[in-house]
Amino acid sequence: MGFPSSSGRPTTAKTVQLPQTNEEEPGPGDRPPAPVEAVLSRPTPTPGEQLVDDDILAAAAAAAAKRPRAKDGILRKERMLVRAEWTEREDVPDSLDVTSARKIRTTPQPWEEYAVVWRSHHLELWTAHTFSASRLFTGHPKLKHLIPLTPSHTHLSLYSSPDLIFSLTHRPTPSSLTSSAHPSSSSGTRSKASKRAYVHFRHAGTNIYTFRTKSNPVAKAWMWELHLALGGMVPTRLDIKVPGLGARISLPVPVDLPPPKNGSGSAGYVGTGEGEGWRMLTPEAVVKACVSQLATVPDWKELVERCERDGVEFRLAWRRGEILEWVEMGKKARDWSVVVGWILRQPNLDVALELRPALHYPTTVHQPSTPTSPSTRLSEPPGIEGYLTRHKPSNTSERIYLTTHDGHLFLSRPSTAEPPDPPLPVYESVNNPAALVLAPFVLGILERDEAARAVKQIVAARGFVDLRDIEGIERLKSKDGTPIEVGDELEDVGGEEGLARVGVDKDAMRRARTFTLRTKSGVSVNFECYSIAFATEWVGRLNALATYWSRRERIDAIEQMELQPNSLSSPRLSRYHGQPHGRPLSSSSSPPDPAGALDLASPLLARVYNHCILDGCRSIVRSGRFYVKHGVRGMFKERYIFLLKGVILHFEMRARDVHGVPTKTPYHRRKASQNLRGCYVYSGRLSTSPLAAGVATGWKPGDGQSTFPRIYASDGLRTSDEDEDCTLIVFKKTADGPNQGLGTKGKVTVFRARSMIERDEWVFALNVAIKNLQDGDDRERERRLKEFAWLKTVPR
Repeated sequence: MGFPSSSGRPTTAKTVQLPQTNEEEPGPGDRPPAPVEAVLSRPTPTPGEQLVDDDILAAAAAAAAKRPRAKDGILRKERMLVRAEWTEREDVPDSLDVTSARKIRTTPQPWEEYAVVWRSHHLELWTAHTFSASRLFTGHPKLKHLIPLTPSHTHLSLYSSPDLIFSLTHRPTPSSLTSSAHPSSSSGTRSKASKRAYVHFRHAGTNIYTFRTKSNPVAKAWMWELHLALGGMVPTRLDIKVPGLGARISLPVPVDLPPPKNGSGSAGYVGTGEGEGWRMLTPEAVVKACVSQLATVPDWKELVERCERDGVEFRLAWRRGEILEWVEMGKKARDWSVVVGWILRQPNLDVALELRPALHYPTTVHQPSTPTSPSTRLSEPPGIEGYLTRHKPSNTSERIYLTTHDGHLFLSRPSTAEPPDPPLPVYESVNNPAALVLAPFVLGILERDEAARAVKQIVAARGFVDLRDIEGIERLKSKDGTPIEVGDELEDVGGEEGLARVGVDKDAMRRARTFTLRTKSGVSVNFECYSIAFATEWVGRLNALATYWSRRERIDAIEQMELQPNSLSSPRLSRYHGQPHGRPLSSSSSPPDPAGALDLASPLLARVYNHCILDGCRSIVRSGRFYVKHGVRGMFKERYIFLLKGVILHFEMRARDVHGVPTKTPYHRRKASQNLRGCYVYSGRLSTSPLAAGVATGWKPGDGQSTFPRIYASDGLRTSDEDEDCTLIVFKKTADGPNQGLGTKGKVTVFRARSMIERDEWVFALNVAIKNLQDGDDRERERRLKEFAWLKTVPR
């Protein structure tokens, strides 16, 4: 992989203030510098001094002791989607990415699931036999490819940034036919299967292998270990930016693991850990070092106070262009969690490690002023749910259950309603000391149960109504347009009991309990509640939800357009579009580079890649409009997609009559569901390969921006991204049969988003959903799938 050269290993950790070079708005770096005496009196720390802690050292040493060791000659094994290509060109760049690959004519193969086995000096790619009967005679799958791991011939690179697809390239030579060219073990012996894999008829050109794992942490682990195995460099220092302050901290990377401070050793510590000093850069240690360095910055205290007031903590994140990759912390963190982002580079991609607040999805919006009302700040209203009676235009009624989630009104049958449990006796528990002690644990359990109940409601829903399409909700009026008056709300006890009271007009009472939902398309739907008081509450709640989520949708579209680097509607980025990457800010008259422009939009990135997706704060992970087709030869249909915990729900966007004419209805009927178990996600130009597999691809010099700008009336989003840049694919493999799912067979679902930024948001959310599924309910299943018991039957 190609990396920028370093200026040497620094011996001190220092803070450098980077002021924004704007004469109109001076930054914090314009303050007078500290006196020379104060600077010279500061102690000079040794490299890694701020990171040396007995607990951190013990954890790093224990991680070093758990490094992959060969078991039966195998270092790692995993199921992956692999695409094997060959090109006659020998000038393929070592840092191959999806952009440079467009200029290379190849003979691709379709995506295929392989059993990837890493032995000491090579990778073995095993796949299913062409004829299933062959498995009965051999007892194991077919070894189709073998990739030598020699630094002089094989090169590793990040192929696609949004989904962490990596590639290995190597150039075949005539010596590959000999048994001593690339030994698979220290003894130089290889099996018959390995020898057969080396025999091929291509002695020129370049072999290109593209790998896609099921989850991003697995891809990072493989890339880091391959990077070290191929002689890759370890960074000498890490530069951590603080976008909220315009500051940068240079943190040296220790070379070796030093001995514990107490000199008596720590649990799990073995030796000096030569060359393993990078293991000390745990996320917690780096955040602690950054906070201690920033303690003297005046604006830092104000930023910390604001984050503490909002209940937000600081986290590390790697930013690759417009993509934000949060560094895992706590028990899920690996010893390479911080440094692995340093190797996830591409030639034309700006990469930076940042310390930023871990923002969640915003729950407030700014409502602009109107001629009749001043500007206000709206908070997200609480949802509402309950049993209602829907009155149809055909003078028939239907008992239903309505519930609201994230601006959507879901409709389900009463038998699958999943209503909430009766409220707990709070007043009886206040005087109970044991209840007060266990309250935090009980609340946590209740929150998890409530989130699971919400997911069940959405999965069981027959359809939904988008609250953003609602023009108004009001009480039912009489034929002459006047409100219906039947007395005080307190007089209606509700239900059949209220209708059975003496002197009550049942028809008038039912109309008084009814409210009307009017949509922007002119359709009205009537719902009858349990009582008049309930009808009043439903009208107030639904009006508040419709107002808030309509404004929330518009703000999300504006922020998405501001993040699009090629959009003319992006005032923050288009101003600096076209400037060279990485140019220093030398003078106030020079405009910032695109990385500096992204610093201006830094809060927007944290909102797009928010922690509600990572922590599962909301029942709906993501939702939006897509063009979807099932299979590579299907037709695109407009669908509304919901991403929940481990499942994707498809709803129709437009209902049509028997003649195919769209009908004016606000109701979106459910069409299909898709389980994410055993799924792979890949996007961008890679997603076009299944659509034309086996056909030679290439780049035409005349290709350019051929897509006209588009504007969407629902939220005003404007974009001009190419169709292939807006496409992602969910590829589902099955684990049935003797081959355990290996091969090319699987279900392909093609999703086409409205913009590239929106596609990247969905790729991020889908990867998180698949990872959570693998770490949770499917942990044991994933472990069984990659055991590869048939490896014991392969002769060595």
